[in-house]
Amino acid sequence: MKDSSPNINIEFFSKFSVEKMIIGNDLDALLSSCLLKSKFGWDIVGIYDYHTIWFDAKQTKQDFLKNLKSQKYIAVDLDIYRNYLPSVGHHILSLHPDDILPQHENTLNPNLLRGITHEKFKQKYPMGTVHFLMWLFDDYLKITRLGELLLWLADSTFINAQSHRFRENVKDWLENFVPNNILKNGFDAVDTKAFETEVRKSAFPVLYKTGLGRGKGQVKSRHLKLQGYQCQWMNPNDSRKKIINLLQIIKENLEWESPHLPESFNFINGTRDSKRIKSSELNQKEFLRRFLGDKKVFSYVITNKNLINFTTGIDY
Repeated sequence: MKDSSPNINIEFFSKFSVEKMIIGNDLDALLSSCLLKSKFGWDIVGIYDYHTIWFDAKQTKQDFLKNLKSQKYIAVDLDIYRNYLPSVGHHILSLHPDDILPQHENTLNPNLLRGITHEKFKQKYPMGTVHFLMWLFDDYLKITRLGELLLWLADSTFINAQSHRFRENVKDWLENFVPNNILKNGFDAVDTKAFETEVRKSAFPVLYKTGLGRGKGQVKSRHLKLQGYQCQWMNPNDSRKKIINLLQIIKENLEWESPHLPESFNFINGTRDSKRIKSSELNQKEFLRRFLGDKKVFSYVITNKNLINFTTGIDY
């Protein structure tokens, strides 16, 4: 990845006849969707929380699945194990460098590009999808100070960049693989009490007023023990106005456009499960490919505890 040009990876987006986006359910996903709306004019057709896929209620389930399988949609801030649904995400997806993952041919992911696998978990991509997209499109926009804080809050990037977390890894990615001028210029400041005080006084109250919660998170900042503010939601029918509030804040503080959000959503419930990977399985070259195929896995994430969290039952 260090030697690859962002332009090569931008070609990824031109391979498909994408019409709309399916996004994740947090701040990073909304920031990413706004950037892509500005680049391609895509609006939001669905939201996926790794358990339930919520889709525009103007479509029947059958029509939605038909469109889904026709490469009309792209998944944003999500890693989907389906070639018919191109996706842009940033999780660890492979156990070994030589893993063959046939349904990830249309997945754009910094860990896959750099060859970061479960074996190199401490070197995994430590920032948000929005930062990866900014690098791909060379999009270092003029933004307000609140806009900068929102970028640092995405996926708790500012906490990851502090010395009690993964500071050296964040620095390595910013210097050698995914340079981002905004984050590079603010890198030294984020590991200070002054920065955390600014986040608490300037950013948190604005996000609180949207009505969206912090979301789940166990990591805390080094100085003031702040938790991240990921603005996660569960049911977009209940949270639609809150999501629009956050989209408006993004529009006012960054120069990206706001994608249209469906008026209401239907849903398909998948089955969320996990599997502890045995030592004997870790050593099997074909284990991951066979497991994903046998279970008909729609999406998954590999954690640093030899665990695969996965979802099935979405598209069958």
